[in-house]
Amino acid sequence: MRTVMDTLSIRCAWAACCVVWTLLGGVPAWAEPAQDTPFVETGRQGMVVTANVQASEAGLEMLRRGGNAVDAAVAASFAISVTRPQSTGIGGGGFLLLYLAHSRKRDNSSSQEEITFPTEDKKVLAFDFRERAPLGATRDMFLREGKAVSALSRTGPLAVGVPGLVAGLVDVHERHGSLPLAEVMAPAISLAENGFPVYPFLARALSYREEMLGNSAATRAV
Repeated sequence: MRTVMDTLSIRCAWAACCVVWTLLGGVPAWAEPAQDTPFVETGRQGMVVTANVQASEAGLEMLRRGGNAVDAAVAASFAISVTRPQSTGIGGGGFLLLYLAHSRKRDNSSSQEEITFPTEDKKVLAFDFRERAPLGATRDMFLREGKAVSALSRTGPLAVGVPGLVAGLVDVHERHGSLPLAEVMAPAISLAENGFPVYPFLARALSYREEMLGNSAATRAV
């Protein structure tokens, strides 16, 4: 699936929220492009839409492997955390909305293959795993001589919140995913280890933060 609007700046876990959860099943590895505008795509059983082509492909790959929509959402979100660090990442947090056509209960009473069956009507679940302020945070932590210093809330140790993205995505996957977590995270790990093409928006973001990134030996190497 190709990128729809790569110029959008999307906060944490938007990749998860942008998965169309029509069915919790497989999806063909194709979509029919609409003829009226290049910004519209259609799908027969499901769709993965993010602000990055590699992240969309990560989610789509989970569906090709027989995973469900949660597997696709979690894979896409972890992947976009690697490829779009200027907008999201494992140092942040996010929200996720999940539509369930029906709930499923697992029967582990026998040694036979696991059986699932519907137990409840459709419902929508909301997950909040945004980053939080540290316990040591105070009301006046960004004040100096009685005046607010906005830069302290954007750069440096005082600007850092307690991350929630990893814990949130893992929790959602444990509750509603179907594929092994290692398989779901594999695309993100591969992107982190092997790299990906630098696109214009990322290049501009790196240039904008060049001075700050230059203060660390690790980021200077990038």
